[in-house]
Amino acid sequence: MKHHSNGNGNKPQAAKPEPTIAGGRGVKCEILGVSVVEFTVHADVRMKERGITEYEVLKTMRSPQETGLPTQPHRNRVRRYRNSKMAVDVVYEMRPDRVVVITVILVQTAKR
Repeated sequence: MKHHSNGNGNKPQAAKPEPTIAGGRGVKCEILGVSVVEFTVHADVRMKERGITEYEVLKTMRSPQETGLPTQPHRNRVRRYRNSKMAVDVVYEMRPDRVVVITVILVQTAKR
């Protein structure tokens, strides 16, 4: 957990998390023209189950190898290949002040 000093010698305090809309976890991060990425509880659970890191999700969103994949209206789905057999898909929604990561998917792919 990140800590910061309040400057007067008192014990460090935990950094305050970003407030969230969907009840998830907010991360301060410049991406896609906004400064906050919110991971829904569902996305965090799927990341843990599927062994996908926050870094990998952000890298996929910043530098996708495929875009415009099918998903629900008003959502975006992008893909980045881990290797010739596996890819990570990230489904997210753009909000005026943040990106909300809805879910992450580990996809088995044919050899590219």
